[in-house]
Amino acid sequence: MLERIENMINQLKEIQNHGIPVTFKTDDDGFLDRECPDETCSNQFKVLLADWTKLSDDASVYCPLCRHEAGVESWSTKDQLAHGRSEAIKYVKSKIGISSEKDYNIAAAPAITLVYKKEECEVCKSHYSVIGNAPYCPCCGNKSDNT
Repeated sequence: MLERIENMINQLKEIQNHGIPVTFKTDDDGFLDRECPDETCSNQFKVLLADWTKLSDDASVYCPLCRHEAGVESWSTKDQLAHGRSEAIKYVKSKIGISSEKDYNIAAAPAITLVYKKEECEVCKSHYSVIGNAPYCPCCGNKSDNT
């Protein structure tokens, strides 16, 4: 029994040190779903994954509609967060031997399939897409003259 508890503790420490791998799908054009963390806005938009991954961990990101500013870790959609929680619970259970699943595969959260208008920022050249008019670049906060 003590050996099993020690094994669980070691597995949890490994998870703490290395994180839990959860992935999110992009749409067919390579855009990643994002959502404004400001509860009065919650605007959903997309950013080209290649541009999103160029942002540093301490970069500020801006809502293209309301220009709310927050760090890069704050922009997951509600569906992505729910999916991440579910996958994290399954992953931890499988690592500490609670789950009966032998082969553990992490599924990616599906991408939103609404019609978005593609934009390119004149300043930082990042690519993003929005529904309707959203004047601000999510990667640098620049206000576009095209809206």
